[in-house]
Amino acid sequence: MGELRAATPLHEQMLELVRLAAPVVIARASIMSMVVVDTIMVGRYGAAALAELALASAFFVVLHISAAGLLIGTLIFTANAHGARLYAQCGQVWRRSIPYGVLIGIAGFGLCLLAEPLFRLTRQAPELAAGSASLALMLGAGMPVLLCYIVSTNFLEGIKRPVPAMIIMLFANIVNVAANWLFIFGNLGMPELGAMGAVAATNLVRLVALCLILGYIWHMRDWRLFGVRTADPKGWSASWRDWADQRRLGFAHGLSAAIEASAFSAMTLLAGLLGTMAIAAYTISLNLIGMNFMIALGFASATTVCIGNARGAEDYRTARQIGWTGLGLCAAIQAVIVLAMAVKPELFAGLYTTEEELLTLAIPLIALTAWVIILDGGQGIMATALRGWNDSWVPTLTHLCAYAVVMIPCGWWLTQRAGHGPLGLIEAILIASVISLGLLSLRYIWLTGRHVRAAA
Repeated sequence: MGELRAATPLHEQMLELVRLAAPVVIARASIMSMVVVDTIMVGRYGAAALAELALASAFFVVLHISAAGLLIGTLIFTANAHGARLYAQCGQVWRRSIPYGVLIGIAGFGLCLLAEPLFRLTRQAPELAAGSASLALMLGAGMPVLLCYIVSTNFLEGIKRPVPAMIIMLFANIVNVAANWLFIFGNLGMPELGAMGAVAATNLVRLVALCLILGYIWHMRDWRLFGVRTADPKGWSASWRDWADQRRLGFAHGLSAAIEASAFSAMTLLAGLLGTMAIAAYTISLNLIGMNFMIALGFASATTVCIGNARGAEDYRTARQIGWTGLGLCAAIQAVIVLAMAVKPELFAGLYTTEEELLTLAIPLIALTAWVIILDGGQGIMATALRGWNDSWVPTLTHLCAYAVVMIPCGWWLTQRAGHGPLGLIEAILIASVISLGLLSLRYIWLTGRHVRAAA
């Protein structure tokens, strides 16, 4: 261990976190906005097309989130190497992660072949199951491209260069609208593809984004310093065992993401048991949680990078403090939105609907959702902060406990036995988020304290 030094001043930590988090938040929000645009444009094409796209997306998002989790090691190990000033190793992490991402993408495409049997097993209408399965399969075909893009953004964030990815995603939003206009509606002589056109546009946008980010990385001014074009001396396959820790961290994070995504999908099914209006009200609340979680994702990425840098430099006190600084900053920023939602939930509900019955259901859900947002974002930051300390499996087990073991049964009991309606689902998410944040925070206190004491 290195000499235990004084922690970096708090204001410097905060400035660095905001500098790194801001472009990541914008980039993540841009990805979310593409989904919103797809939904709006396909919805204007037709309700049947929208239903097919929604079902296909519900299937694909679990694969997407899980696969992205498998690649989290790229971000953390790049940040560690950058903090230790082993800059050439940053490029090695990126180069070995690209073929790894392609392999995971091919496996994900194979799993998409199971979409139609799964849809039929859950008693979806035959026409809906067939159409949605075709969309899921096409989304899966673009998965290797998507994962190579994620690897590249992780690399750039790890070397504290998140702005290029932000600019690329802003440009991708423009391309997405134009491609949707062409392929969904068949404008300018293009074939009218409906929902399949939206998926084709998505794959095209991802390919354009990948080409742009690869071009930037390959030609960036300091590519030699970061070993971008210099292969690992041992070769990709020969060094497979050498980067087992990177993959192991990804396995844990991927499983954790899959557990959480699957648990929220199960909650949507519980909402469906309550009727059309209930699932609509719950979907509005879930959408607000998802949009605000983009803020947490940005700070989670920045927190992980800064922790990795500090640990690489053997500055353990700063590394420990950064987790709490990231948590506090994110909560402070989200508090503005949360207070507005808690005080005036009807304003947010009015953005989604004008139907009185739906408004009556949605308003109390949004008021409670406000408090879920801070807790859910906080547990997301603490989970990634722990992974910044290479803590693989405790965050995964915590998510399993909070979201699978606690949240789903609570949601079922509160809706089916206690009669709380869709509000019971938000109450269950709140309970799970409190448990997750509490357990992860206690783990962070213990783990980081042990490292600091060992370095003293």
